Parts: sequence; C-alpha cells; structure tokens
Amino acid sequence: MSNDLAIQIRLSLSQYLAEELTLKQFLRRYLPVLATASTDGPADELVHEIYVRIAEYTNGDWTEAELREILAPIVRTYVVAWPDQGPRVQTGTSTSTMQATSMPSVQLVGV
Repeated sequence: MSNDLAIQIRLSLSQYLAEELTLKQFLRRYLPVLATASTDGPADELVHEIYVRIAEYTNGDWTEAELREILAPIVRTYVVAWPDQGPRVQTGTSTSTMQATSMPSVQLVGV
C-alpha cells in the first residue's frame, strides 16, 4: 500500500476524531481499502489496526467515544529514531507501529 494512501487515511481519521467526519463518512471512503488490506507492510498494518477496532465497535465491544479514544494514538503518537540509515519517523499505538517512514540522512554542521 502506498504511503500517500496511508497519509490520506490518517488525515481522514484525524477528521473523524475531531468530529469533522462521521464514522459513516470515513467508512464510505476507506472501507474497501480497510477490508482488503494485508499485513505485509507498515501502511497495511495501519489499515488493519483501524479495521479491527471498527469491527470491535460494530460488534458492540466499544462505544463510539471509546472507539475514538482507541484510534487517537494512531494519529497522535510519533516516535523519531535515528538509526545508521538516517532519521525514521514511526507512528502508531502503544502496542504496535503503524507506519515507519525513512528520511534521507543529513550531515549536521557546527554541532
């Protein structure tokens, strides 16, 4: 799955969390993507996590307020790591990494 689509999903999820979109509007846009995602890559893990949480909500496991609380870390948690290959930004919940984006390595001057 492309990172562009993952970014679009995160933006729409942010709108849902801010109550600018209803859950129904969010699902109309992304349910086909959420339902067919594999779990092979970081972006697919993102949509899988969202799909599972929404499935739990529709099963009656959560209220919509609880669903929002559970989904919030997906768009609000960022971890920046600096491995040998350069900085890497990861977003996700406390239990799993949703997306990892590598950035080009930079040389710091005057540090």
